[in-house]
Amino acid sequence: GVGKLVARHPQLLGLSVERNLRPKLQFFLEELRLPAPRLPVVVGAAPALLSLSVDDNLRPKVRFLVEEGGYALEDIARAPNLLAYSLERRIRPRITQLRRLGASLGLASLLSYSDAEFERRFGAHA
Repeated sequence: GVGKLVARHPQLLGLSVERNLRPKLQFFLEELRLPAPRLPVVVGAAPALLSLSVDDNLRPKVRFLVEEGGYALEDIARAPNLLAYSLERRIRPRITQLRRLGASLGLASLLSYSDAEFERRFGAHA
């Protein structure tokens, strides 16, 4: 519940509801089209998402995954915790490497492999 979430991530208490939390929750619900009942599950699993900027971090990642990665919003909404990964250090290099190989991979698999496992399976990235 909320108590456990705050106990594990007390920095969430310092976030402004109006300037920080509300815009992020609206982003997940309206732009990512995440079903409302899933929102508490996602936030509980990846509370760090609430500390990321919508304009500087979340929206650019979604745009890249859709426009460059070829993923659908539904793919991202199924695993929104993956938006916590770095665009420049993890997402972009891996998609670039898969393109070089002419390969494709589900979004969860693309990002969940450790760097060593990804390299073993698909060669060096970036």
